[in-house]
Amino acid sequence: MDTAGTAWRAQSMRRVNLSGVLTLLRSGGGLSRSQLVTATGLTRSAIGGLVAELSGLGLVRQDAATPDGTPGRPSPVVHIDDACVGALAIEITVDELGVAIVGLDGSVVHSRRVSRQRGGPSVVDAVADIVALVGALGV
Repeated sequence: MDTAGTAWRAQSMRRVNLSGVLTLLRSGGGLSRSQLVTATGLTRSAIGGLVAELSGLGLVRQDAATPDGTPGRPSPVVHIDDACVGALAIEITVDELGVAIVGLDGSVVHSRRVSRQRGGPSVVDAVADIVALVGALGV
């Protein structure tokens, strides 16, 4: 039996499932664990494990569910946690520099722009301006 291959496939499937949950949360906003179970076809315990892993990485947060009048305990609502994780985006044009922190859901969390004279600043000056703009983001 190829245990290394089996372990690799299991790890690969876990990554696919983690990615699938994040993709659902990006497109659907906050979803309850029950909604994630329905959308993915995974078991409740699998979703619980994936959400716990994503939460431990600071990618998602869970909020208490609001009772909706149906029987049973309401399922926690899972949201992407943009307060902890984001991407740094840098835009360089001929007459402007821009930097932004973009959340996992695609929203711009913080941004700064500065106009520049065409053909004037050197590459070193442009890098210094970018560093200053990133510092001004306050993150």
